[in-house]
Amino acid sequence: MTEDQWNTCIDPALMLEFLRRTASERRLRLFACAYTRRLWPQFSDERSKRGIKIAEQFADGLADEKEREWAWLEAGAVVLHAISEQDFILGTFVDYPKRCLETSMEKIICDSIFHFHPWVPEDLALIKDIFGNPFRPITIASSLLTPPITALAQAIYDNRIMPAGTFDPARLAELVRVLAETGCENAELLTHLGAAASPHYRGCWGIDLLLGKS
Repeated sequence: MTEDQWNTCIDPALMLEFLRRTASERRLRLFACAYTRRLWPQFSDERSKRGIKIAEQFADGLADEKEREWAWLEAGAVVLHAISEQDFILGTFVDYPKRCLETSMEKIICDSIFHFHPWVPEDLALIKDIFGNPFRPITIASSLLTPPITALAQAIYDNRIMPAGTFDPARLAELVRVLAETGCENAELLTHLGAAASPHYRGCWGIDLLLGKS
C-alpha cells in the first residue's frame, strides 16, 4: 500500500492488513479493545467485560502473562456457554473479548472475527485515530512536553468515559488550548486532538505522542 492508497482507502480490512505488519503489538491490541468496547451492550457476562479491561491493562504492561491467560480462559468459557446454548449470534459477539486477549494480535487482527464494511465511517475513524498516517509519523519538540501538558495528557488517558472507553472531549479541548499557548504549531496534531466529532480511544496517536507511547 502506498501513501496515496492509504489516504483514499475506504476498506478497513485492507488498511489493517497493511498495519498488522508495521504497527506495534500494543496499538493493535488497543485497536481491538476499542472496537470491542463498541459492542459493550451485548456483554451481559462480567467475564467478557473483565476480559476487555485486562486486555487494555496487558497492552500497557499493567497486567502480566498469567492474568492475560486467565482472562482469556474466562472469556473463552463465555463463548463455549453461548455455543452450548446454540446461541450462535451471542457466541459471535462474546468472541471479541476473547480475541482481544490472544497472545499475538498480529496473527488475528485481520481474522474474520473483525467484520468491516467499506464506507462505514466509524471503522475508518477508529483506524485513523489510533494509527494516524503510518507513512508520515509525527514528531514533537521536547520543549513542548511541559509538565502541565504531559499531566493533562495522562489525565485524559487515565480518566475515560465509560463504558465506551473514549477520551473526554472537554479535556481534549483544554489540551489543544494549552498546546497552542505553549507554542505548538503542528496543525495535524491540534486538528486531530480537537476533532470532537470522532471519538478518541486509548492508542490515539496524538495522546500517545505526548506520552511517549508507541
